[in-house]
Amino acid sequence: LQGIERIDTLLYFYGRFTHLSTMHSPDIAAWSGTKLYGFGGGINPSPNYSIIWNIQKLHNTLYCVGQFDNANGLTNGSNYLSVASISGNQWCIYGDDFDNVVEDLELYNDTLIIAGAFKNINGISNRVVSKWIGGAYTYSCNTFISGIDEIKLSDNIKLYPNPAMSILNIYDEQNQLENATLEITNSIGQTVLQTSFINVVDVSSLSTGCYIINITTAQKQVLHSKFIKE
Repeated sequence: LQGIERIDTLLYFYGRFTHLSTMHSPDIAAWSGTKLYGFGGGINPSPNYSIIWNIQKLHNTLYCVGQFDNANGLTNGSNYLSVASISGNQWCIYGDDFDNVVEDLELYNDTLIIAGAFKNINGISNRVVSKWIGGAYTYSCNTFISGIDEIKLSDNIKLYPNPAMSILNIYDEQNQLENATLEITNSIGQTVLQTSFINVVDVSSLSTGCYIINITTAQKQVLHSKFIKE
């Protein structure tokens, strides 16, 4: 374990590990006070040594710096990866070519300052300390859902529209959901909405991304499904 950082409502653990307790989340995981969260494939060391040296959040994006060549299955082939980011339920890597590892970053006047053993970025000479503006360009991004197995709603219970922009409708053809409860969780398992069952759910305040809707019937059967908020 390299470090611990509190960001918003979560306590993040980062460094060099494959599991935190029973949660599989290589090199980074988070704790809400009651539950552990993983971030998809995390920083994958295949086949080389990997470590996250530091993390910082800027504009709703969590940046990770360190020594790695693979983030949640993403790799740029030849370049040396030193920066990856998590935004919502999405990992991204960047096309910038560092000649050596990035070891630290700090938020200063709304700018990320990075430092480490590198002497040039993209062939341009730097003196181990530079501003980081999010990468010269985004190389690749992908999404993740962590720790959730999808169990589809029954044929008689349907969600629409999916993706949804403001309203998510739940059609209960046989009135199976009377006295049920409804919960919506985000990509890392945090509850963003909890209520008695309703057929029309206002999702307009949710950020863009992938969510899980959980419906617990009066008989304690739990139904799950994914939906996308646009």
